[in-house]
Amino acid sequence: MSRSKFWQYGIPFMVFILGGSFGLREFTELRYRYKRQEYKLRDELEKKGIEMRQPEEITLEKEYEKLEKMDLENWENIRIPRPWEESENVRNQ
Repeated sequence: MSRSKFWQYGIPFMVFILGGSFGLREFTELRYRYKRQEYKLRDELEKKGIEMRQPEEITLEKEYEKLEKMDLENWENIRIPRPWEESENVRNQ
């Protein structure tokens, strides 16, 4: 009886623990592997004419200054029709 519990619960548990550690290693390695490719992507986009700002240019202070310049008190909520509402309006006409 005890041997069957070992095969039923013990072995799958050990496989889960050992397999999980190898799986976590692979997933964390992916983060570092593709982090290095960001610069290659930036160079490729610049060759195609897409200008990307440097990460140092974007700060919370600069974004806050942009929000301060905007008039957030006087605005109008404009609702656009949903795709399914447009088709209903066409049917009703």
